[in-house]
Amino acid sequence: STGIATVFRKALTVSSEARKESTLGEIVNLMSVDSLHIEMMVNYSYWMWMTMIFLVLGIYLLYTIIGISMLPGLGVAFLMFIVNFWVMHKMREYQDQIMVVKDERVKIINEAL
Repeated sequence: STGIATVFRKALTVSSEARKESTLGEIVNLMSVDSLHIEMMVNYSYWMWMTMIFLVLGIYLLYTIIGISMLPGLGVAFLMFIVNFWVMHKMREYQDQIMVVKDERVKIINEAL
């Protein structure tokens, strides 16, 4: 909510020339969606570096327990990582397309009101 308040405060002080660069729909989406993404990144930033530690520790423990037999499992996990990365990339493309349509929708609704 702090991010939304900051964007709203800035939107109130923007000059008329700068308002021509962004539509109201883009600003509303920035306030609702993009500020949520920033909040989630801050909340989960701890896990960005902790995941690497857990991954290395887990691979080491697997190797000490079952030895070289862990390699096929790691191969499958790596393959699933690649598939997951591709799916997330496609989802991001679709999300970008949806955001363009949402910007237009909010712009039309605000003009109608």
